[in-house]
Amino acid sequence: MKHDNEFIDTWHFVRRVEGWLEFDEACFLYDVAKHLDVEGCILEIGSYKGRSTICLARGSQEGKRFPVYAIDKFYGFPASVDPSFLDTFKKNLAAAGCLNIVDVIVLSSDEAAFVFVHPIALLFIDGSHDYEQVKKDYENFSPLVVPGGVIIFHDYKYFPGVKKLVDEVKGNRKAVKYHSMCSQNLSNIAAWNTEVIDG
Repeated sequence: MKHDNEFIDTWHFVRRVEGWLEFDEACFLYDVAKHLDVEGCILEIGSYKGRSTICLARGSQEGKRFPVYAIDKFYGFPASVDPSFLDTFKKNLAAAGCLNIVDVIVLSSDEAAFVFVHPIALLFIDGSHDYEQVKKDYENFSPLVVPGGVIIFHDYKYFPGVKKLVDEVKGNRKAVKYHSMCSQNLSNIAAWNTEVIDG
């Protein structure tokens, strides 16, 4: 299937950034962000060095230009403090031409939950992957997702804590429509529209 030229351009930046987001997953994030049709912002929990942030931001730039908020403490991985991470993140976004649409929130997701009040059109959860933290991220931010908004989790396939939480809360939700470009290799992504299917 043919891919949008805009995404291929985006992938040229994304593939140079350290991280764990695969091509199909990157394409999916870009596509969903580009075609959002409800009003609100895009919120990412867990940004690392910007691989997924670039996809969301450049997708938004090609769509309705909803602002993107990136929540991360910008620690090393595993969690050792690395002051250069935030600089690297910003440089990666600047190189991709999307730093101007991203507001960086240098807090833990628990801390950010006390101050973040914006309606969310797309919530992307990819922070800590243990069950209790994934659950807190979902419970803290999903109430801000507008009707018809989208919730996406990364690492559904590989992290038991993510899978357990998703399987508990997904329920009878609508699948996310995408216009794609993307192949079907999205087993590590869990995503749904916040509307419940009748019946």
